[in-house]
Amino acid sequence: MGLKFCSGGTFLHLQMNSVFPLKSAIILLMLIISMNVFSEGSKELNTQASATQSTHLYLCNNFTSHFNGTGGIRSQFATYGCNNDERLCFATLAHEVVYMGFQGGTSPFNTTIVYRIREFYTNAVVRPEKYIPAPEDAGYITTLDQARNGPNDCLPATPPPAGYGSIRFVPPAPGLYYLEFSLFNTNNETYDQGQFEVNLFDITVADSTTTPSVAKPGRVYSKAWQFYEGSNFYGKNYILSDDGIVTSAEFNNMDGGAWVLLCNQTGCGNTNWITDRVSLENQQAIFPQYKIFLNSPSSEIFPIATTVGHLIDPEPWGERFCDGHILFHVTVDKPGNVEIALDFDPATYQQRLLSLAVVAGENTVFWDGLDGSPTPLIVPNNVGITFTVKYVNGLTNLPLYDVEGNSQGFKVTLEQPPGAPPSVYWDDGEVSGPPACPNGGCSPPAVFPPGCHTWTGQQGNLNTINTWW
Repeated sequence: MGLKFCSGGTFLHLQMNSVFPLKSAIILLMLIISMNVFSEGSKELNTQASATQSTHLYLCNNFTSHFNGTGGIRSQFATYGCNNDERLCFATLAHEVVYMGFQGGTSPFNTTIVYRIREFYTNAVVRPEKYIPAPEDAGYITTLDQARNGPNDCLPATPPPAGYGSIRFVPPAPGLYYLEFSLFNTNNETYDQGQFEVNLFDITVADSTTTPSVAKPGRVYSKAWQFYEGSNFYGKNYILSDDGIVTSAEFNNMDGGAWVLLCNQTGCGNTNWITDRVSLENQQAIFPQYKIFLNSPSSEIFPIATTVGHLIDPEPWGERFCDGHILFHVTVDKPGNVEIALDFDPATYQQRLLSLAVVAGENTVFWDGLDGSPTPLIVPNNVGITFTVKYVNGLTNLPLYDVEGNSQGFKVTLEQPPGAPPSVYWDDGEVSGPPACPNGGCSPPAVFPPGCHTWTGQQGNLNTINTWW
């Protein structure tokens, strides 16, 4: 649709793009091992057909140096005292129990791994500290196949269950809880700092009123997972944006090493999305915002959007001021992001992009009268302006730090509400390699792999490579 009007001598022409959802999703390439979901953990992080685990939980409880060195900066994911966004969380309803299992991995000499469970909002300890299970203990997961099958409590008795004997945790009340880990020095009985791994894990929330218990997937999430691969990463994760859009992302043979998986609305910063979405050379950007699940988030607990948002009346319009500035008015029916592209006639002046996270109702976007040139020019009043308004739901950025290579790219899918897959975008102009995505974005492939946004060799080493949709 178009609207032409003049105000204060400047002619403006409005173009409204079709409303489309930009949904958050990280879909990891997944070969289905079983049609039934009885577990939630290592199964979703190791979806290749191999019978041995590759992707582990990677933990660092040094809050001072973060083990910064040639290997890069590490987060404090799932360790004692980590911040809210780095917690490993799970949610429960009434009459539900949690079945857990672990296999400890690499830890420094003379240390063992301990863990406990806390309530999310009060931080009250609801399961006291325990040693991570040894092979002879309940809760020890011996093989990846056991982790894939899940706790024996959720498996039928016939044939004999092929899962693991679990640790059973009964929450004191329905709610949100988190697991945290630390290193314990067995010689002097003090906590140690170091880097350590949990090779295998499973956190299965289940309905305790049935026999066997019925698993409830979509309950486990973190906003900033940290992993380590023995080889490369295969998996499928689900991202829940703050406006309730669920997208998924598939990874196939991604060369991550030790890396952090997070998604947000803004990219490599949290000030201006137009600049913050650009990949960074030799810099780490950790701004976790969205919940990332191992399975599609449970609608019993988490708010999932049933419809996408729309631009609503009145149509977008520009309020002209005598000093040459314009205040654009945009009205929407749910939170999201608005991007306004300003094109000028004559084309002496370069396109200017304005961006704003919007709320339901009327929103205003301010233009200061400058174009988008590297050295901005003042746009005179007699220059015609065409402005294009894009309104986006579920805007999702995937900034990956220190992921060396991604030769097969991503496949991104819109999960909820159902719809066409979103196009994928990137701008790697600040790092070596392909500088930007194709015009109009990368369309999801009919056959995956390969997918969108590939990089090879060491292009991602100690850099933050951002992808958005």
